[in-house]
Amino acid sequence: ERCIVHTALSSFVFGWHVHEKAILVVLIPLALRACSSAFEARLFLRLNSLGIFALFPLFTHPRETPTKALIFLTYTGLSWDLLRHSAGGEDGRDELKPNWLDWLIGVGLGFVFFFVEVIHPLFLSGLSSAQFLPQLLTSVICGLGVVFCWLYSAIDLTSHWLSLK
Repeated sequence: ERCIVHTALSSFVFGWHVHEKAILVVLIPLALRACSSAFEARLFLRLNSLGIFALFPLFTHPRETPTKALIFLTYTGLSWDLLRHSAGGEDGRDELKPNWLDWLIGVGLGFVFFFVEVIHPLFLSGLSSAQFLPQLLTSVICGLGVVFCWLYSAIDLTSHWLSLK
């Protein structure tokens, strides 16, 4: 079962041309497994946050900013809270407390959001050379996060496979 999720994630990471929406191919099977262990819950939460955030450039009107921020924060917070209570009992609650990497991802996404929604429109929107900077920054930060999640999954899958020998 873990192999299905990792294979889908590998397909996304190594795909020739993947659109932001293609992360759903990974998130749907992972969502079905998220309650089975704290590891898969954490992987789901990270990938889900990155996947949703990667869709933000598709919403181009400034009036959509409060809505997308509210939906992102509400959904991510509810997902974290529900999975914290269902993945692995008491141990899962402790394992799903945000660690330094989760905080790094959150702060990174927050910085990108602030830059894209506030700094760029106020100071850089007139520069034609900075026209696609928000999309570039969003894609790079989300891409790096997804590659890290792929490595995290590969290491766990390999250690699980080696423990079976």
